[in-house]
Amino acid sequence: MICRAASCPASSLYWHFDSKENLFAEVVKWKATNFFGLISDDVIDVDSFDEIEDIGDRVADALQNDPLLLRFLLLLGLERQDMPSEARAIIAQVRESARAWWQTLLEKRFQDRGATVATMIAEEYAEFGRSLVDGAFFAWDFGDGPDLRKVFRQLMVLLAALDNKIMLEERASTRGDPSSGKA
Repeated sequence: MICRAASCPASSLYWHFDSKENLFAEVVKWKATNFFGLISDDVIDVDSFDEIEDIGDRVADALQNDPLLLRFLLLLGLERQDMPSEARAIIAQVRESARAWWQTLLEKRFQDRGATVATMIAEEYAEFGRSLVDGAFFAWDFGDGPDLRKVFRQLMVLLAALDNKIMLEERASTRGDPSSGKA
């Protein structure tokens, strides 16, 4: 189908890509570059829930309107044992970009707690955010999951609760409250 659409012989395609997996990996890399280009500027300021909702909507729209990026990642992930090392490296790079995006978002979200706390939270929850969206996307794509906007909003509510818990612990700690577990 690719050769027909490109009006080229199969030998030309295999000259550029020595395997189906490498071709898919290059498509993933191209799609990931476009995807992260759509959402990268949105991590600048996440002080309000409205801004976070906007980020979630843009991420969800990008994934739901063009689901090939995560579909190819799933396909390649299922074939990872037979995958060429070049394709494996591209997949690892894309996955790391997603984790780094989450880490940046979380650091910005918790920056009011100070750089150390923000970094700790971001490192702890970046993988969780990526994994949650991966799973929600696949459930959505299989037809039995919620809209990704809803999942993203639910995650932001949980993060707001975490922020509130940290704030309460900090207040208790500064007062020397014995119920906080800190003196």
